[in-house]
Amino acid sequence: MISNTVKINNVEVDVNNAIVAEKNRKGSVGYGSITVFSTRSERYEPYTVVDLTCGGKIFQYVVQADEPHQEKSDNYEHVITLAECILFFKTVFPADRGFTKAVPMTIAEIFAVYKRELSFYQGIEIELENNTDSIYATKMPWKEYASKNFAVIIYDLFRRIDCLPRVEWDWVSSTWTFSREAFNEKGNEITVDHDAADTIVNDIDYATDIKGQARNALRESDPGIWFPGKNEYITPRAKGTLFRDTELQFQFPSPIITIKNAVCYVLCDMILVGDADYTEHYVKIDFTGSIFSKEEWEALPIYSDPNCNLHITYNYTTEVLEDPDAHYKQNSLYYEIGKSTIDNLFSQEQYIFFTTNVVTLNNAIYYWLLKSADEQYDINWAYGAPESPKVLPEGYANMDDMDTEAFKCNFLFTTQKDFDFKTEKADISNLVKTTVLNAQSENIIDASRYLESAYALANRLGHPVERREQMFNDTDTVWDLGDYDATLGTIIDIRYAYDRYAVIVTADFAIGFSNTSGEYSISKEPEAFTIGKIRQHTNPIYSEYLVFSKFNNSDDTIFNSEAKATIMNILDWESANNEPITHANMIPYPTDTSVFTGTGIDMHVFGAGSGNVIMLNVSFNHQTIAGYSKIKIDSAWYKNPVKYVYTDDSLEDAKILFQNGVTLLADTSTLEYYPLVNSIDAFINAKTSRVDFPIDKNPNDSFGLTLQIICVSHSPEDIVIGNAFAKYNNIIYEIDSAPDVRVYVSTIPFSVFDKRIRAGDVLDSGAVRTIGALYGGTFTVTLSEAYTGYNWAVTYGEEIMLAGNNETYSMYIDLLKERE
Repeated sequence: MISNTVKINNVEVDVNNAIVAEKNRKGSVGYGSITVFSTRSERYEPYTVVDLTCGGKIFQYVVQADEPHQEKSDNYEHVITLAECILFFKTVFPADRGFTKAVPMTIAEIFAVYKRELSFYQGIEIELENNTDSIYATKMPWKEYASKNFAVIIYDLFRRIDCLPRVEWDWVSSTWTFSREAFNEKGNEITVDHDAADTIVNDIDYATDIKGQARNALRESDPGIWFPGKNEYITPRAKGTLFRDTELQFQFPSPIITIKNAVCYVLCDMILVGDADYTEHYVKIDFTGSIFSKEEWEALPIYSDPNCNLHITYNYTTEVLEDPDAHYKQNSLYYEIGKSTIDNLFSQEQYIFFTTNVVTLNNAIYYWLLKSADEQYDINWAYGAPESPKVLPEGYANMDDMDTEAFKCNFLFTTQKDFDFKTEKADISNLVKTTVLNAQSENIIDASRYLESAYALANRLGHPVERREQMFNDTDTVWDLGDYDATLGTIIDIRYAYDRYAVIVTADFAIGFSNTSGEYSISKEPEAFTIGKIRQHTNPIYSEYLVFSKFNNSDDTIFNSEAKATIMNILDWESANNEPITHANMIPYPTDTSVFTGTGIDMHVFGAGSGNVIMLNVSFNHQTIAGYSKIKIDSAWYKNPVKYVYTDDSLEDAKILFQNGVTLLADTSTLEYYPLVNSIDAFINAKTSRVDFPIDKNPNDSFGLTLQIICVSHSPEDIVIGNAFAKYNNIIYEIDSAPDVRVYVSTIPFSVFDKRIRAGDVLDSGAVRTIGALYGGTFTVTLSEAYTGYNWAVTYGEEIMLAGNNETYSMYIDLLKERE
């Protein structure tokens, strides 16, 4: 006899003899089914964890669907469909994120980012089994995940290491633990002595060839392309037909994603080993560090002198370059991702009585010449230099005066392309040569991954799968996923049907492939982005719950008592509580204390509400700049960018306090601070505590944060929350005068579908509304004597805000971080 044990939500249940459990390596979600006999009338909720122990094998699934059927007065049959636990994560949507740092992040590092986010914002704990395993140190360059559920993201991460993700719920730690299973991992060699046999063809149209059409294709690990050639150079071109210095630009043959290297050949006067005096030599100068994306360039300050390099000098005593990171707009170039030019080679600064030319390209190259001759160029690159003489440590180089259009440069850059291609099956002997079209499903795709997937798909099209069925008793060694037969191939899909005495195993064997569904998902399912021209907006969501209940709970919230008074003010308005949240005070953490001591960055709050959600959002549209203060230099005012990120342009954590109003810093004769504001006096207007929010924003992404209050009733039949409570809430709107709040009564109960008063509802002009103490407080409606026992609704005009049925006249109001 086979011992079968089933637990639902860690509670053992009685099942009938039929238990089905399936798992596969196709990249599709495994399934199962059980039938439970119980006195339980309610369905088992989707995504409830189910543990199966059948004949020594252990499976874990989640409930996908339950269909209770009543057999007798107190007996129910639950026919439950199961799915692998990864299905739960198809319902988990993290914030949009890019992982596009200069040094690519590893799988383990990306997983750690999502681990922090899901824990803090969604209360979901995840772990990576053996996270120190070297395979998780594999880098994931140039990735963007926008509007993707976590299952799609984790599949994409594991596909990088040719593995499928497996996930299990740990009852002890209340954690989802992810592990890996290789596509081609083999188990035991078996001898198939089957009871039934079938040969089937995959559920994909038959063909031998795949024609692919790639659009906006990138290379994931792109070494770059040299333009115009590795040992060739090009000079700037004019933007228009007429030559103007201010319209000079380097024009590329295809869109720029990143600039990996930029080199200029210039003529310099130098003292070299063996030289008695300065001599002229062409040298190679790497000025990559002076080329930025346009968004990065906009964050650079302006130097008071257009010739901004004059103050950058080499200290021969200390052998240190003064102001080594002196990047300004006047010595930096920029490009726009997805466009084909490098700009800002030459500009002009307009003053009241004169115009000054800014030779930006000249400044950029001269800056790197000064950085350190030994480090930045090698005379090997001089035209015709037979040896490799070095510039003396104390040597000095003068760059010859050159017009902007005369600079000769070459660039190593990454790009994206549109292309069509064709791939064929590995073996087409005895097959009719035919073609099907495979079009990518996303806007942007990795070229190598697309080619690989198309080839795998080509080998799967029309590929025979051998299906074998065999019965095993309780003493037999049962087949498992990955077991293989020398003739039939490897088991890629296996289904177990258990009863008390035996198990019937149905296994699909295939030769030459395993991850079948995963390989054709490019044409069938959404896939995660590789980096494109669209910057991601990382916007995590922090939720709290405003709970209306018949029972008292202790408040657990970041909101203070003044905020709670404002939230409830719409039900019984007082002018003193008319203080909506309009601003937030942000301090990047950790911060440069010389900049942020006593100061913060102002963020304007966008508020909205309806249904059961009150939403407060703050954001910065730029990936590094909060705004511009003003600085006066030599009688002229300049924009001065204020960054909201760390010095390396990342943002791991931010301290944010929400408030009613803002306190500005006192401007001086040479500095106007805003958007820098007073962070100490911010507590005067505070509506929340100052919270450390985990952000983990990529340097190339913009940032936002949503703070929302979800209004819920613990007794939805007795306490009904209408749309108008959130829609007109005082925490998001300033109310100039007492609103038109009324109380209507009815003998017919109100429901969540009643948005406005109904025909037959009666106005009770004598009803009294009372808000009790704020923390653990109450809201009470006292009806006129004539309407004692009636149901009631508090309305804004004729729109329902809150209603009570079944003689519910008083309720508790609590703010909680977690919904009970």
